[in-house]
Amino acid sequence: MREIVVAFPDIHWSIEDLVIGHSSPAARLRVAGTHMGQFEQLAPTGQRVDIQDLAIYRYEDVKITRCWGDLEAVLRDTLLTRVE
Repeated sequence: MREIVVAFPDIHWSIEDLVIGHSSPAARLRVAGTHMGQFEQLAPTGQRVDIQDLAIYRYEDVKITRCWGDLEAVLRDTLLTRVE
């Protein structure tokens, strides 16, 4: 996550939908930011991205203990598609 925040310093997450399960809530997120730093092997492009991501969380008591999502892959694919 640190790499994403460094690469997209103005990144903003918003929750579009939230489904609450027994111990695994799921969220549809909108993620927007400008690619201003190194991200994986991609040099900064200055491009603005606005994408949707899905995430599933595991929590115990009141703490999130695990998160599954594909944000890194979606960001990488979005940037690679625009570069080609």
